[in-house]
Amino acid sequence: MAQPLMHYYFSSKDELWRAAVAKAFNEMLVHQEMIKELRELDPVSGLRLLVIRHISFLARHPSVAPLIAGESQFTSDRIAWLTDTYIAPLENHLVELIRLGQKEGRIRGDLPIPHVVRFIVGGASALFTYAAPMKQIYDIDTADDDAVDTYARVTTELLFSGMLVDET
Repeated sequence: MAQPLMHYYFSSKDELWRAAVAKAFNEMLVHQEMIKELRELDPVSGLRLLVIRHISFLARHPSVAPLIAGESQFTSDRIAWLTDTYIAPLENHLVELIRLGQKEGRIRGDLPIPHVVRFIVGGASALFTYAAPMKQIYDIDTADDDAVDTYARVTTELLFSGMLVDET
């Protein structure tokens, strides 16, 4: 885009950046609006579905996880905007489902929720923030549907095996 046109449509580089980010992230908000569907499920099933959907979203938008990782290193207006607009709504849904699961006695209450949420979000995004090493070391293409499905399965199995109350 020619610079005069950029200034015509966007008043600043920051506004251009926000518009570009919003293009990818708005799908995340659509997924979060489906939270009504998650409310029809028990908290553990809803949490599992939300994690799988988030991994699927990250697979469709491979630049999102590295962008968040990069912007999150330092306090800035950009990360504040990202947090308010996209990150906090997702994490609030995760917190709600975890609390409901704890209230029902299905999710361990001894695990601090902020750390559980960070583990979920970090685990979901790890495959996509390390795409090049995954290819080089394991010959795994992180854009491959089978690789994403396998990663979602492994992530949820490992997450839930440690988070759920042992019912034996």
